[in-house]
Amino acid sequence: MSSVNYPGAVRYASRAGGEKRFYGLAGSLGLVALAVCIAIAVRIWLVQPYAIPTRSMVPLLEAGDYLLVNKTGWDWPALSRKSVAAGDVIVFRGPPSGQTYIKRVIARGGDRVALLDGRVHLNGLKIPCMVEGPGFCRERLPDGRSWLVAEDAAGPFANVREIIVPDGYIYVLGDNRGNSLDSRAHVADGGMGLVPVDHIIGRSARIFFSLDRQNGIRWQRIGQKAQ
Repeated sequence: MSSVNYPGAVRYASRAGGEKRFYGLAGSLGLVALAVCIAIAVRIWLVQPYAIPTRSMVPLLEAGDYLLVNKTGWDWPALSRKSVAAGDVIVFRGPPSGQTYIKRVIARGGDRVALLDGRVHLNGLKIPCMVEGPGFCRERLPDGRSWLVAEDAAGPFANVREIIVPDGYIYVLGDNRGNSLDSRAHVADGGMGLVPVDHIIGRSARIFFSLDRQNGIRWQRIGQKAQ
């Protein structure tokens, strides 16, 4: 028996093949779009990369470090006021153009803070700083949190009169005390003054990459905590 090809059947098969290719392409584009949306959502609400441009946070962070910033819980001012704590290393929008900075929170709204010969005084108490090598000491809060700082006992910002931090603001310092413009200097003097809580972007998490322009990748820094 001989077979017969019907023109209509040929047209149907051709159209069906075209539809499969169309839906296959549409499905692939949909997956790409979904991946992009997820990446955008993660950046907006969960984590964000940040490059360290200066040495103001030495010894914790070096210029050329790239870290992840944890944004969870920092998108609403009410949550931010409850979440921020003395000792946190945060990324925030600073004056006057909204450029991003990274510093350590030293005092919150209602706290009294001052510096005397480079040492922090918080709510009338001197924060102890135990020497750990030439030029470095470890500040320790009453709750046990501690971090290394590069000391500066005689620089222009080693002595700062006591102020009361207003509600809704924080007082921040760089760990490299002699090489950081921070809350010790007013905006008009090139510093950043007190930082509004709702300018906080997030809390630094971990270093995911580190590059020294002269010596290449600093493998030993990758994965280190940035707090």
